[in-house]
Amino acid sequence: MPKISADYMYHPPQGLLRNHFLEVDDQGKILRLEKEDGDQDIIRYRGILCPGFINAHCHLELSFMKKHIPQGLGMTGFIGEIFAKRFSFTDAEQLNAIDGEMEKVWAKGTVGIGDICNTLNSLPAKLKHKYLFTYSFIELLGLDPMRVEAEMNKGQDLITDFETEGLKASISPHAPYSMSSELIREISRQHPERMSLHLLESQEERELFEEGRGAFVDFYRKVNLPYSGFGTNSALRHVIQEISTDQAILFVHNTEITEEELDQILSYFPHASFCLCPRSNYYIHKRYPDIRKFEQMTERICLGTDSLASNHDLDVFEEAKCVHKLEPDIPLEKILGWLTYQGAKAIGIQDQLGSFKLGSKPGVNLIQNLDMESLRLLDSSKTEKLF
Repeated sequence: MPKISADYMYHPPQGLLRNHFLEVDDQGKILRLEKEDGDQDIIRYRGILCPGFINAHCHLELSFMKKHIPQGLGMTGFIGEIFAKRFSFTDAEQLNAIDGEMEKVWAKGTVGIGDICNTLNSLPAKLKHKYLFTYSFIELLGLDPMRVEAEMNKGQDLITDFETEGLKASISPHAPYSMSSELIREISRQHPERMSLHLLESQEERELFEEGRGAFVDFYRKVNLPYSGFGTNSALRHVIQEISTDQAILFVHNTEITEEELDQILSYFPHASFCLCPRSNYYIHKRYPDIRKFEQMTERICLGTDSLASNHDLDVFEEAKCVHKLEPDIPLEKILGWLTYQGAKAIGIQDQLGSFKLGSKPGVNLIQNLDMESLRLLDSSKTEKLF
């Protein structure tokens, strides 16, 4: 069985290790992780050995929209483009795009995806590429309180289709601005295994809740969505007051969140995680999240790409490079945790993926072309999938 080592090995919870090797069988199962003992049979690489990557927030369904949405439109402009263009592609074009992107991300070293689903479009590709773990967040949205039962039934039908094929899935809310209190409450009452929620992604969202006006109100009127206010001037409160405190919930984007709001989440949701998608935020809003704001809670942070409607690719390693470029003082060890174990934990697969646990098949990636002296990722850094 091959024994491999590199300048460093990243293995949570120990972190970056030196002078260690992995023994891996032909199927990628981790057989041993030990200190080197002078064994001449070890294959040595230049760089960092790392478990397979986890993309904790993705929309595979939108893979056909690559390069079809202009940058810098803001949230309502972006949503308007999705509405206008989503149904202008054939089923075959949509399914082929999802299939192709799953092949690409697997080749780039991604082994697990937290995927937002509104339809069954991703199901064929997920069955074809079952070696790539997916947790499907069946996303519901709706401002009309009279349609709660219909939306829940639609979500449950999708859950059944995914679970019948042996795929992990649960019902999940979309975002505060797209959901009635009644729908959020009903989702929480059914207490899915875990949730994902887009939160405070834009100033438009904050303006909607705090001032009751702005681009979202104009958008609701334009597309004839029922809107009569939310009964609160806080997007976060709109969510907190309806969701059970013991819910495992992944808050995504958080671009405009304040430290006070982060503290509220941490005090109310002990099992909360936060997913950062900086390249997507810049694509839509020309603005990055304040990553330093999240460093204090590093054990709860993970990374995602969002969709090809709002990003140039679905390579989550590029998000890690973006984070390190924006915040070079954040230790690489932390960022690698966000890229691997923390992402796996956020979608409930930390026992299988995200670390070199003996007997697991987490994937083995080699990170190359980095600054080995300062341990920093560079624009030229890349990965090679070894197993």
